Amino acid sequence: MATLNEKHKSFIVMSLACYEPPVKVQEVVQERFGVEVSLSQLTYYNPKSLQGSDQLAQKWKDLFDETRRRFLEEITDIPISQKVYRLKKLQENLDNFERIKNYKGINECLEQAAKEVGGAFTNKREHDVSGLIKSINMAELTDNQLKRISDGEHPLTVLGTESES
Repeated sequence: MATLNEKHKSFIVMSLACYEPPVKVQEVVQERFGVEVSLSQLTYYNPKSLQGSDQLAQKWKDLFDETRRRFLEEITDIPISQKVYRLKKLQENLDNFERIKNYKGINECLEQAAKEVGGAFTNKREHDVSGLIKSINMAELTDNQLKRISDGEHPLTVLGTESES
């Protein structure tokens, strides 16, 4: 079992908190610090894993929890999560495709950019019914229909149902 100092332990705990696979953490610890650490030794520092140690010092548990919380909350630190970054990369790709006359790549970049700008990658959907609502002649509505609308029922729902005589 490798002897780890505070710097090694901090790196391991923070990497695991950011969902890095233990095998990758193992490789990076070897490359960065020249320390060979076993997978079982790594799992000791992940208090959320089944093999995580109950004996892990509270300061490492706190560091893990704080790092995990920040990782999940601070998505803005990840460039690809930003629309402007994705559009910039698409523009770079488009420029390269134009340079080499790759028309299929050009079309794919244009389509992807249109989806980005048009909001295709969100769950938000906006429906504009303002023109339809403006076209409703309020003078032709029955008293019952007007009451239903004033009670909060959507005008299109009221118009879509049979008017009461």
